[in-house]
Amino acid sequence: MSGNVLTSIASAVENSFVVLMAINESYYQSRYCRLEAEYSVERNKVSVPMLMQTGYKPLGWLGIINGSKLHIDFSLLPFDEAFNLLLREIEAVRISLGADPNVRNIAMPVNNQVITTMNNSLFHSQNVHEWSAYDVIEWLNREKLEMFENALRNFTGATLWQLYKIKFDSATDFYRIIESLLPSTMPLRVFYNLTFISALETLFSSSTQTMHR
Repeated sequence: MSGNVLTSIASAVENSFVVLMAINESYYQSRYCRLEAEYSVERNKVSVPMLMQTGYKPLGWLGIINGSKLHIDFSLLPFDEAFNLLLREIEAVRISLGADPNVRNIAMPVNNQVITTMNNSLFHSQNVHEWSAYDVIEWLNREKLEMFENALRNFTGATLWQLYKIKFDSATDFYRIIESLLPSTMPLRVFYNLTFISALETLFSSSTQTMHR
């Protein structure tokens, strides 16, 4: 087991106010996920369970850690609904830890997002489908999604659109592709994936509105 991975896991847990648990059989079988979950308990971190596998019942160490906690069922709820529930739960945890409820540090639900920066306006004034690979990298950086740069380094706006369309043709294939973009051992991978999907939906929602003006 790589010392670098262990260091990354420990650092991620120590610097987080909430730990997301993507509950399924793969999570249960993963040594890294178990270490992350157990260390989060040791550090008294709040965890938010997310059920990713229909009908899955956590057993063993995962059952003990999950206990009677309410989980967000991504396996049954529409993605947008589950994601918004997740954001509300994270925000509730943040406020319970003493954060100012009037200052938000996490993304708002997709339908309530407001574009406020000059860079956002500049990007959306251009047809996303015409973006170069450089534009895509710029967008990732602007959305604080630099961890996806390597996987998407050759993507243009048109390619990004093709990826997004898969969601409507086959949601299962879409989420499987998203899961493959980051290493399975990366701490907070589930949160990054969900944030990327939210940014992608916002991007093409805004782009579509611009195209139809």
